[in-house]
Amino acid sequence: MRHGRGVRMDAEHDLSLIFAHADGWLIYLYVIAAIVLCWWAWRRYGPRPPAPWGGIARVCRMAALVVVVLALAGPSWRSVSTSTVPGRIVVAVDRSASMTREDGPQGQARILIASDLYRALSREEERIQAAIEWHSIGGVSGSVDPSTLSVDDATGQRSPLGNDVESLSRSVQTDLLLVVSDFRVTEGSSLSVAAEALRRRDIPAWALAVGSEELDPELLLEEVDGSPSLALGERQPFTVRYTARALDADEPLQLHVYDGETLLLEQSLSPPRGVDAQEGVSGEERIELVLDEEGDRELRFRLRQGEHESTVRRQVQVSERRLQVLILAHRPRYELRYLQAALNRDHSVSVHTYLADGGWRRWSPAGPSSLPLRSADLQDYDVVVIGDLAPSDLPREAQSALVQHVRERGAGLVWIPGETGQTAAFQGEELGSLLPVEFANVDALARSYHQESPLTLHRTTLAEERAFLDPDESDWQDLPRLRRIASIERVRDISRVWMRDDHDRPAVISAQFGRGMGLLVAVDDTWRWRRNVGDRYLHRFYSQILRFASQDRASGDRPWRIDANPYRAIPGQSVRLSLMPRAGVGEQASALPAQMVVEMDAGDGRQRLLELPRTYRGSGYSATLAAPAAGTWRIRMVDGLPPDDVASGSLTVVPPSDEMRDPRFDQTEMLRLVEGTGGRWFRDPEALAEALPSLAREQMHERIIPVWDRWWVLLLIVSLLAVEWSLRRSSRLP
Repeated sequence: MRHGRGVRMDAEHDLSLIFAHADGWLIYLYVIAAIVLCWWAWRRYGPRPPAPWGGIARVCRMAALVVVVLALAGPSWRSVSTSTVPGRIVVAVDRSASMTREDGPQGQARILIASDLYRALSREEERIQAAIEWHSIGGVSGSVDPSTLSVDDATGQRSPLGNDVESLSRSVQTDLLLVVSDFRVTEGSSLSVAAEALRRRDIPAWALAVGSEELDPELLLEEVDGSPSLALGERQPFTVRYTARALDADEPLQLHVYDGETLLLEQSLSPPRGVDAQEGVSGEERIELVLDEEGDRELRFRLRQGEHESTVRRQVQVSERRLQVLILAHRPRYELRYLQAALNRDHSVSVHTYLADGGWRRWSPAGPSSLPLRSADLQDYDVVVIGDLAPSDLPREAQSALVQHVRERGAGLVWIPGETGQTAAFQGEELGSLLPVEFANVDALARSYHQESPLTLHRTTLAEERAFLDPDESDWQDLPRLRRIASIERVRDISRVWMRDDHDRPAVISAQFGRGMGLLVAVDDTWRWRRNVGDRYLHRFYSQILRFASQDRASGDRPWRIDANPYRAIPGQSVRLSLMPRAGVGEQASALPAQMVVEMDAGDGRQRLLELPRTYRGSGYSATLAAPAAGTWRIRMVDGLPPDDVASGSLTVVPPSDEMRDPRFDQTEMLRLVEGTGGRWFRDPEALAEALPSLAREQMHERIIPVWDRWWVLLLIVSLLAVEWSLRRSSRLP
């Protein structure tokens, strides 16, 4: 983007006669030749007409010869004009995340000092006489508008300043490069490499240095991990992660958690080792909260030590959730036997179990006496667990009712295959459409359960980011080893993998089907984890799976929901916001607007409106945006649908750790660039603008207009000779 205009002023024109073929002393040869020819034409004329016509004839011949000699000398007009043209300045603005730090004059963010420079250059524009272009560096490329810069523009996740400056020097032509930066290089080559590239092109680099050279004490609450859907009155785990530097190692950190204005938790944390160091250290604390009020709640996590504090807000949804679970199995194998026992001991879960061997019968102490597989019977169940059943065990009417219950009512369907492999037989059946994976066939699935080999499970990165399948203070890999896992032919494109084994085979896979979810657990011997600890890990594993699978039921009857993918990002990362309907609602989409408007609110005055256009399939709305500045952003409906019909979402944006680990101004790197190119550096944008010289330069334009090769020169010669010939002929001379 170009801001500022150079001035071009034309000077006076200088017009002179030159001889193109008689430069320097050669002109004298042409003069001598002209004199000799004139003398010869006068003296050796021969018979001439009577006076005065004889004199005129001789003069015409002499003049023709002189014109020929002059034409051979190449007479030309030389036009010389002098103009003043503007210089060129390129301003490179560092837009890495460290430029959001507010350690400038009067607590100003670093990146905003570039706007001060823009205004200072505008005031000096007439004197400097230069065209100014503004470009981005610091992990962000392209042009930048300095008149509208804000903290949200500093989104670079890294600072390859050396590479960026070198690349910029190759792509633009300039007389001077101005760099606005804290000069903290976190990736790529040093600025000395960029200085060498600039020196080869004879481009000096000036610097406007921003940021403090001292690392101020800081306490940053980076993120809070936990489920967005909480059960009323139940203990819910959260993980608090923070970074601290240059703090008092002897004073504890105080963690407070508020629900609105209600204090939920107050806890003292021991500062991690090295918290008093300048480089900073990271800490992590696990807490559990109990919420006693239903609805959409805003939790406020505040961490402080003395005058230093940091706050993160999380949007959660609290609902009455005595989880209703229906288990359908063929026989009472170990996995389901211990799962039922563990759930029966959980006061927040109500479980009904039915077995199909020898005809359907109730296996659990509680539940209807007859198999509850009609649509009306299923509506109370949040999750249906299907064990090692065959399609023949479930009538078509029951399969249709289960599919409707998942797709339209938001229930979860959890598949736990077994050694008969009959789960693979559901492929091609109506209920099989809710499988998140594909199996080769029944025999292959059965064989995989008989080929036992020790294995352990571990969470995928996605599960860690979503705080899903959290093993508490231990790790799934440290538990007794399992031995059986299903052979999966392919994970469907719509599915997500949450756990894998140590051979990278998928173990827990889910997919969204309409409003509900289908989830497959590929292992069937988690009961081995009970050794010496009872239900502790088996219950933790399945309770998270069951509540996760039924999370859409927790949103009540709201027909629409807002999702952010990923729900946790760093500034500038691509995030997709989706407004999706439950099954059946999308059929009425043609009567809805072509786009929806949602609001993103960080809870501290920062707000953004975003338009979500209809997706190409017409079943929902979505848009992609660059993640805004760090904070917890609540996403809610503004225009297009009644807000009460939409379950709000949230997006957690955390600072890039590499950028913010040491955000001090690096004078050493800056001097490598400036001194390596013969430039200067400043702290004050006004002083930099005033120190800039006038970059305008005079440019001469010369134009040669030949005279000798014009038609009228030939006409003059011919005319003179014609007059001379006419006079001779009139006097009857040869």
